[in-house]
Amino acid sequence: MRYSVRSIFQKKNIPNILSVFRIFLVPLFAALFLTDYPKYITHAGVVFVLAGATDVVDGFLARKNGWITDVGKLIDPLADKLMSMTALACLAIKEKIYSMIVIIVIIKEIVMILGSALILKKRKIYVKSNAFGKAATFSLFLLVIMTMFFTSTPQRIIDIFSGIVIGLMLLAFTIYLTDFIKEDRLRAKICKK
Repeated sequence: MRYSVRSIFQKKNIPNILSVFRIFLVPLFAALFLTDYPKYITHAGVVFVLAGATDVVDGFLARKNGWITDVGKLIDPLADKLMSMTALACLAIKEKIYSMIVIIVIIKEIVMILGSALILKKRKIYVKSNAFGKAATFSLFLLVIMTMFFTSTPQRIIDIFSGIVIGLMLLAFTIYLTDFIKEDRLRAKICKK
């Protein structure tokens, strides 16, 4: 299928364009964060907040105007995951959070991506974020903001908040998994009838 420049820049594709823009912000964030640390930490923080703002805006526009597309269902969560994992990795490199947190998040996200791809291929179903997944994403956003902008925050508070983020992520993952198993069993019963 061929796409013209005009078709790409239609109003309905604005959320997707914002998601792609967010993906391009990922390497910019990492470069600003890691270059001559902490000289450009505020700039990196602004990029991170900008990414979060575009996430809110593209989701709002897509839902309000019915601009939800199959492409958007893929690249929007991808942009979120890339930015969040990059931010956590940068924080771990600078020893602001424990590396184990990054490892847990990366393993969880890889399993989610592979699982979602498998479900999409076999069932043609897009896995939607549940309430705990959204809460985990928001708390992760707050954790990054806290460690970047409020550098005097005691390590104990950061550790507690990190624990909350991991707890919410694991809870969201468990719910995704149990929902999938229930749906799979239900489909199997329907197929037998």
